[in-house]
Amino acid sequence: GLYVGQTSRDPDWRFDQHHVVVAERSESGDMIDFYQVKASAGGPWTISALTSSKKGAPPPSSIIGKMYQNAVIFGETTRSVSFLSNVGFKVTDADGKPFPADAPRIPASAIYQGEREAIEDSLDADFPPPRKPQCSGILFRRANLRT
Repeated sequence: GLYVGQTSRDPDWRFDQHHVVVAERSESGDMIDFYQVKASAGGPWTISALTSSKKGAPPPSSIIGKMYQNAVIFGETTRSVSFLSNVGFKVTDADGKPFPADAPRIPASAIYQGEREAIEDSLDADFPPPRKPQCSGILFRRANLRT
């Protein structure tokens, strides 16, 4: 991967060219935020698209599994694992109502139980429970990225 670090006071950024993962260290240096970055020219991301495994591919083969793998590797030092894209997310809130398409930040803990269960089921296939951190540390983020 590629490592970028400006000064000892700046966060560390690491880019994995295959999966496009960015890691940011907290100011104290003891916690890490991971970002799986994917630009798309298509419509909003769905939980189904994020949790679908590629047939015949070694685990983890889903987008959510590849993203979560960093949490497994770095364990309790993982503060969050985010999926960052230029398009929104077609997910529903805990009451079953759609989140706005332009919502900038959606915690997995705030989405509809059935969608959270789909995430957990997908992760179970690659990382059997008990898992730390749990799905609650997953965030879906929208940002202005160019495709």
